[in-house]
Amino acid sequence: MEIPVISGFIEGLKLFWRSKRLRWLTIIFIISLVSISALTAIGRIIIETNPSLQGAAIFITALGGGIWPVFFLLVALLSILGFQRFVASEESYKQSLLYLIPWIVVSSVILVMFILFALPVFLAIIFGVAFFGWIAFQAYLSTRNALKYADLADTTATSRLMKIIVGISNIFCYAVIIGSLIFTIVLLNPDLLNFTIAGNAPRLGLLILGALAAAGFNFVNGLMMARHRNKTTLDNIALVGIFVSLYSAYFIYNAGKATGSPWDFIGIAMSIFFVIYTMSSVGRTLASRENLETRLKISGETAAGLTFFMAIGYYFADLMFPILVTPDFQVLAESTGDLVKLFIFPLIALIMELFYLRRLGKPPEERPPEISDSESIAEPEKMDETVIQPEVTADTPESDSQVPEESEDTNDEDQSEEEQAPGDMTPESD
Repeated sequence: MEIPVISGFIEGLKLFWRSKRLRWLTIIFIISLVSISALTAIGRIIIETNPSLQGAAIFITALGGGIWPVFFLLVALLSILGFQRFVASEESYKQSLLYLIPWIVVSSVILVMFILFALPVFLAIIFGVAFFGWIAFQAYLSTRNALKYADLADTTATSRLMKIIVGISNIFCYAVIIGSLIFTIVLLNPDLLNFTIAGNAPRLGLLILGALAAAGFNFVNGLMMARHRNKTTLDNIALVGIFVSLYSAYFIYNAGKATGSPWDFIGIAMSIFFVIYTMSSVGRTLASRENLETRLKISGETAAGLTFFMAIGYYFADLMFPILVTPDFQVLAESTGDLVKLFIFPLIALIMELFYLRRLGKPPEERPPEISDSESIAEPEKMDETVIQPEVTADTPESDSQVPEESEDTNDEDQSEEEQAPGDMTPESD
């Protein structure tokens, strides 16, 4: 039995394994994730051991890890211009490796130029475009997929039981958000209430504000469910609320956990899940647009380059936050990524949900009535039957009467010639 959600998830990932070039880029992406994680871990160990070496640790970590966002940005730009064949080979991994070496050198040179002469531009690309772009991209795809999964139910009416289930789900969303906040503060990390630790006060304040933002979205979502309680879109709205509450609960947990545990299993597993989930969504989006006649054509290499750039840029920025700041703000810096997600996810979900309901609320466009095949065949027959005959006037001779007259005249002429012929053939007398 085929499950549409799982089969669609797998089909979306096939895009990144469709050709040797895309497989090579995917492998390089995995290698870059591992290398950035190792470099940032080494940098944090150096800073904790000898804080005076923070500048050297930042430079080494930024140079070693910043190469990969620049590399994938170049891959995306070259693929947009149609030069992806110069980035990786379609036929040989060995040739792709030979292409990789000079591009890594070029990426290193560009990165050094950014750091020395245009550091604000580099920070804007990494933290502004990649970091926030990846979070917004994840929120957009998650909300869109939640609405699509609800459409798979194909409900034609809203029963009383469905209304009861939806109402319970709205209460469940509040319980998940508030329960996650209480669990994080009371059981997971009670030190959050110790304001003598630097960074705890602003982190706790942002956690509470983020939980209120998620609860506020759930409140607005409940109002929309009450308004659409008799429509088939009720399950769509409810499912979006469940998705946002579960995401928010994880962000509260991850942002409020104790610092100093960079290899948290749950955090690593969820980070990998979000990357794979987003890659699958990108693959499904491109697969659905491959055969469409649109002006904007996005190749698999372009999509892979942009996806990997934002993902690796976000990962690099998230790991660099604790290294860039002073020890007083390190606790807050480690939670920056999840705190930003805690605010952006409900906002993006609310905007998309409003657009979704507005689109469904528009009256359908009036189309001209379709003509069936029988009607289209009958119309020419009627036209043939109603052909206008030309009027015959008295001055116009009829064609049928003219033909016999011409034949009679020709017969008379033939007879006269036969009568004259014997006389002409008589010989003359001498």
